Amino acid sequence: TMVAGLQKKLDENPDNPKGWYMLGRSYMVLKRYPEAAKAFDRAHKLTPQSANVLLSLADALSMSNQGQVVGRPAELIEKALQMEPDNITALWLSGMAARQQGHNLKAIAQWKKVLPLITDQPQQIIEVNRLISEAKSQLTPEQSAALPANNSESNVKQEKTNATSEGIKVTVSISDAFKDKANPTDLVFIYAKAMSGPPMPLAAVRKQVKDLPLDVVLNDEMAMIPNLKLS
Repeated sequence: TMVAGLQKKLDENPDNPKGWYMLGRSYMVLKRYPEAAKAFDRAHKLTPQSANVLLSLADALSMSNQGQVVGRPAELIEKALQMEPDNITALWLSGMAARQQGHNLKAIAQWKKVLPLITDQPQQIIEVNRLISEAKSQLTPEQSAALPANNSESNVKQEKTNATSEGIKVTVSISDAFKDKANPTDLVFIYAKAMSGPPMPLAAVRKQVKDLPLDVVLNDEMAMIPNLKLS
């Protein structure tokens, strides 16, 4: 009812970019993606230099087309990147668009740009690294050879100490009292952080409730950013 009321007010007084943006966000929550795209489009026409509106429009158009980012959504994302080259959402979506078009090298490059921008978001770092790993698995040998060398990654492999090879072993379990309240597919993030220093985890692994109980060894190979090592 509230959304319908907002829609009516905007139809009567359409020169309200914030109102159209709010309406678009509301339709996104309701998963009414075509209506959201129309609202964001109206906001875009009123504020053509807003990267956030461009990205919201791209997201709504993508969701209206079963998550496909190619086509107009990709064009909008590139425009947003021109405005804000370090926009996390734009880089993330740009990587998704490249991946859907089979341009895995570009996808990897875009997602790698995201990592230094989300050092305080461990779950997002794990997800970005997962996307990078998936894209790398699709590369041809020639494309793999074209990846830029990462000296810090090489150091991690070449400078293993006893601490890194052994790592930190943790046993993770869930009590029966809570097991019944959790979904078997709920995510479980297991990570180690420095007692002092950067807030982001030094090593992390992602599992699910159904995997518990389990033993996990955290080591340098699980580092989310290569130059921040558990050892």
